[in-house]
Amino acid sequence: MEKFILNPQLKIRKEVFGCIVLINERKSVRFFNKLGYQIISALKNPKSILEIYESISENFDISKVQVEEIEEFVKLLKNVNICFEFKEQNVITTPIFYFEDILEENFSEEYFYSPLGVEIESTNKCARECSYCSYFSNPRVDISQELSWEDWLPIIKEISDSGVFYVRFTGGDPFTRRDDLLKMISYADSLGLMVSIGSDLTLTTEMDVIYLSKLKNFVFLQTTLDGSTKEICERYRGKGNFLKVIKGMELLHKHKVPFIVGTVLTKYNKDDIYNIGKLISQYEPLGYSFAPLYIAGRAINLETDMPNNEELYHANLQLKQLVNDKIIYPADSAWQEIVNDIDEDAFKNLLNDQPLLTRTGERLMRITPQGHCYVSVKLKRIDVENDVEWNAGSIIGNNLIKIWQKSDKMNNWRSLTTNDNSFGKTVNIKELL
Repeated sequence: MEKFILNPQLKIRKEVFGCIVLINERKSVRFFNKLGYQIISALKNPKSILEIYESISENFDISKVQVEEIEEFVKLLKNVNICFEFKEQNVITTPIFYFEDILEENFSEEYFYSPLGVEIESTNKCARECSYCSYFSNPRVDISQELSWEDWLPIIKEISDSGVFYVRFTGGDPFTRRDDLLKMISYADSLGLMVSIGSDLTLTTEMDVIYLSKLKNFVFLQTTLDGSTKEICERYRGKGNFLKVIKGMELLHKHKVPFIVGTVLTKYNKDDIYNIGKLISQYEPLGYSFAPLYIAGRAINLETDMPNNEELYHANLQLKQLVNDKIIYPADSAWQEIVNDIDEDAFKNLLNDQPLLTRTGERLMRITPQGHCYVSVKLKRIDVENDVEWNAGSIIGNNLIKIWQKSDKMNNWRSLTTNDNSFGKTVNIKELL
């Protein structure tokens, strides 16, 4: 009788709704409901379809579930490398399970048990001084108070031990502290964390790109291109940015390092999205996306440059056309599903006030160069206008899950949810000013 067993390379997180599975070989995650979690848990040891059915029936009501449905589900798991057919010569190695011994009443309906991803702002220093930068980054930033790579290593270990799947290194530009960055991403990679980097490519060298190409768990590098011409691109980002990004994309493409491209949407480039997509398509990025200019940091005086709802909708139509013309993929696969599932009016309403909306901390966390935890860069507008620094506490020497679950600031922030739609739970920054 055919038996199945879990792929030992998985990471599996129990959650209130079921579980989240990281499939390392695919560098992707899958979400499953409670029944799915029961089936996956049953496959820690080799089992036939009938044995799976009998095993989960001991602790779970499956009176309305047919054996054939279990069989179809296991086929799905096999197709995405979550399980495979067991052979007698196979060595049984159980994948990593997180939170499986946590009582269900200790999970929240409002947020994941720990962050799914953590963004490490490794430095505020940058080779550029973009006029809309949320961090006031520039080449003259004093990094003496920023954490060293030695400080970051135990934090990265804490992140991994807390069941986090993804870590993204950003700044500023993390390549301004190249040696520290390479040590940090190498360590994160060795722990099985899915690694990505945000960089404007100004300082990124061919040797850097070759280094990234050899990492086992590197997902992508994310960069920014604000226009299809030098004039449009460099309006906010400064002289030389256009050619630096083009050269960087050439290197990434040459060495087969996956990357995605984003655009900061303004009134100035709102009609250029299709042209940008066509330009970058020759370098074969994983995907393309844009986000509207938001008012934080140096952009505090650029509110008149922020696109309105109609302009945001028009830009999305350009991206939709790029995808339909098979020129490029969207960086966020969920975006395409949302666009395909709703009518025009619903789509317009969904986009309303996007520059002012920010996530409320149900799945992602950010850590500043000094080790302070918070949930969204858009909070920096509140810091400036309300003259108060918003953070949920320091990660240095502390437990990440405790900060995530118990911080008064974090939970107060979550309680402010004003929207809950296809883009997740969000709050309008204007309501806090």
